[in-house]
Amino acid sequence: MKHIFLGFLFSLLLQRSMTTSLPGEEIKAQDCSSYICESVRMILEHMVVMNERIKKLEGFSIEFENFKKEFTDINQNSNENLRIRLENRTAEVLSENSKITEMVQRLQTDFTLQKENLKSLEEITKEKLESQDNKLTADGANKAAEINKLSTRFDSMDTQIAGQQKKIDLLQVELNEKLKTIDGFRKFEDLTTKQVEMEAAIKKIDVTVRTLTFKKIGSKAYHIESTEKRSWSDSRAFCLDLGGHLFSPQSQPELDALGKELKKGGVLYWTDIQDFSTEGEYISDTTGLKQNFLNWRQKPDNWNNEDCVEVGFSNSWSMNDIGCATQLNFVCERQLD
Repeated sequence: MKHIFLGFLFSLLLQRSMTTSLPGEEIKAQDCSSYICESVRMILEHMVVMNERIKKLEGFSIEFENFKKEFTDINQNSNENLRIRLENRTAEVLSENSKITEMVQRLQTDFTLQKENLKSLEEITKEKLESQDNKLTADGANKAAEINKLSTRFDSMDTQIAGQQKKIDLLQVELNEKLKTIDGFRKFEDLTTKQVEMEAAIKKIDVTVRTLTFKKIGSKAYHIESTEKRSWSDSRAFCLDLGGHLFSPQSQPELDALGKELKKGGVLYWTDIQDFSTEGEYISDTTGLKQNFLNWRQKPDNWNNEDCVEVGFSNSWSMNDIGCATQLNFVCERQLD
């Protein structure tokens, strides 16, 4: 009965260790208790065997008492078989008693070991519980701080949304006012269309007028500007607007033929020749190629950064470099249609 009580007490300790495990540590607690459960199972198996042996020993004791009673009733020397039987039974009883004593000692040793393991498991579980509680407390504080921040942000967003709603209302009012002027805009669009049509017509007239300003001289057509003076770049732009380019002389006969239509007496005219990129290397602005025909009135000296070329009459029609900002007359050139 003592051993059965110890087994019952051990089962209670096992149930307590399993019920005090953390929910989050259920698997680990089962892993830890599985070892103890196996040990308890072994101890209970030993107790079952021991109980069977005790019952067997009790049976031997009853039989021994019967033999003893029989033995007192008969003469000790009259039945040798009965004596031998009694001795054998006595030896069996002593053997069984020795085995039971050894098993009880083994159970006590196992019980002590499992009790120590249970105590260690309880301490580990307690430490994990405390650690988990601390962690949950810290996480709860962090979550509360985050919730407060989100609440503040939501309040700010509500204020912003209210402000935006006011702006939307104002815009809606403005939109309604603008919608009232749609008819006016439609009329304006009609006027714009008519203006585009008029500009196209004016452009056609302008092209016709520009064409009439060019005069055929030799194999080309020229527009001679002898009244208005411009810089080289402005003269170039004016010629481009007329659909041509600055005069680009290719030979002395061509220059002489044009010169018959030009004014003399110190009047100078722009050409498309310049040396913007490399000093002394004269390029036709129209073709972008090196100018092959050059007839200098005096050798170019690049005095005061003179990068553009004009033509004038001095004994003959010839060229000279001059500052591009100088205001001169100019000649526009275009190919014949």
